[in-house]
Amino acid sequence: MNDKLEMKLLEARKDADRFFSNFPYEKMNNAVFAKLSKDRDVVYHKRHFIYPLVIKISALSACLIFLISAVSFFRDGLDYEKENMASLGKPVSQQMIKPDNKEGLYQWLNFFNINKPNQVENNLLAVIWKPGSSGDYEMAYSSLFENSNKPCPAYMIVFPDNQPSVVIISSQNDDKKYIHYRVLGYKEDKIIAYMEQNYVIGGKIEVVDGALKETRLIPDNYVEKEDIEKENNGNMKKIITYYIPYQTNESGDIIPSVENIRIRKGDYIAIIGDNTVPVEILNSRMLLDWDKQYDNIKSLYAKSSGYEDLCLRPLNGGETKKISVEVVEDEL
Repeated sequence: MNDKLEMKLLEARKDADRFFSNFPYEKMNNAVFAKLSKDRDVVYHKRHFIYPLVIKISALSACLIFLISAVSFFRDGLDYEKENMASLGKPVSQQMIKPDNKEGLYQWLNFFNINKPNQVENNLLAVIWKPGSSGDYEMAYSSLFENSNKPCPAYMIVFPDNQPSVVIISSQNDDKKYIHYRVLGYKEDKIIAYMEQNYVIGGKIEVVDGALKETRLIPDNYVEKEDIEKENNGNMKKIITYYIPYQTNESGDIIPSVENIRIRKGDYIAIIGDNTVPVEILNSRMLLDWDKQYDNIKSLYAKSSGYEDLCLRPLNGGETKKISVEVVEDEL
């Protein structure tokens, strides 16, 4: 093979490598979701290319054949990757959840192992299935939990007045000691993400008296995610936040998950819900406002001990609701 042909083939190979390094992961991920929702067997499509045998071939012809082969490889490779991703096999975790009191209405939460191209970290794909009109299950929700290897049990927060429950799904990474979690509500038989939290260092979640209690470690000074490992060796402090989800009934009135809550001085309270139903907090003296990155989360800091009623008022109209808060000095 002459030098000119080798140079052209090398250049074409570099172009192909650059092309595959920018593999369309999101599109492929969507294809996975579509295939999963169809719940059918995977069918592999093979393409066959027949090239004539030529003893003497010019450099240009060789390059054309190489490019045709590259296109064929990409098309077959894309189908192969999509089919590979679609055939995720059995879930690594399967849990049954019941969002409301309707008899016989159950949903399934599955976690699948899934990896991005050119990455070795484990990722988990969470999928919630709901009964479809045809009798089969159809996908209701999906979310990617990056760099996670252990699905956690789902939590349920039960609401009064026959309102649907709130579901908390999560995963953790034992090596790096962080968790991801999602707080999901239901509205008109659709799942709404109230909140998503990723890379919660030293994270722990539990449901306490109708509220989601989150424990996390934070550095003295805020750092970006890339500096997590460095800051883990430095000074970290523990903070506790009680997330109180709320819903609205058909009249537009606020329905929180709790009417009374007891927390410790220095803890946080956060009110979360559907961001299409914004609320405001009235008459808070003992609890200070604390800004966070989510517009639909109203966060408060317990600066002193005592008793106070939090008044939640929907901005779009509706009845104001009170939550009685007791702040204590000692450990709970």
